[in-house]
Amino acid sequence: MKMANTGRKYPPEMTRKKMIDWCNKAERSQWDVRKKLQDWQIPSLERENIIAELIEMNLLNEKRYASAFANDKSRFNRWGSAKIRAHLHSKGISERNIHDALKEIDAGDTALAIQQLIEKKLPSLKGLKTWQKKYKIMQYLSGKGFQRDEMEGLIDQKLGNSE
Repeated sequence: MKMANTGRKYPPEMTRKKMIDWCNKAERSQWDVRKKLQDWQIPSLERENIIAELIEMNLLNEKRYASAFANDKSRFNRWGSAKIRAHLHSKGISERNIHDALKEIDAGDTALAIQQLIEKKLPSLKGLKTWQKKYKIMQYLSGKGFQRDEMEGLIDQKLGNSE
C-alpha cells in the first residue's frame, strides 16, 4: 500500500542545514532560495524565517549576488548589460544593486567580448553584402544584450577591414 505524500521534502532542521550548505557553495538570490523552498513544499512562515536567518548569517546578500552574477555572465557567457539587467530584474534584485553591479563591468572587457563575438559570427555570413552582415551581427549582439552604442563602432571597424 502506498503512503500518502505528506508534502514537505525534508524535516525543518534538515531543510535549514541543506539551505545553509547550498548557500555556502555559491552566491544565491533570495528568489533562488525561496523557489527551492517552495519546490520542497516548505510552509511560507518557515521559508521566510530561513531566508531571514541566511541574510543574518550573511550567506544571502543581494548586492554581492548581483555583482557576482553580472561579473560571471559578462566574462564567461559574454552577455551585455541589457541581458544581465533583465535576468537580475527577473530575480527580484533591486534597481540600485543592478546599477551598482553593472558599473563594475569593465568597458574594455565589454569591447573585447563584442569583438570576439563578431569574429565568431562573421564566418556564418558568407556571400552577404556589408549592410546585411552589419544587420545580422547587430541582431546577434542585441540578443546577447549589448547596446547599439557599444557595438556599432566595433562592427563598422571590423567590416571596414574585412571587405
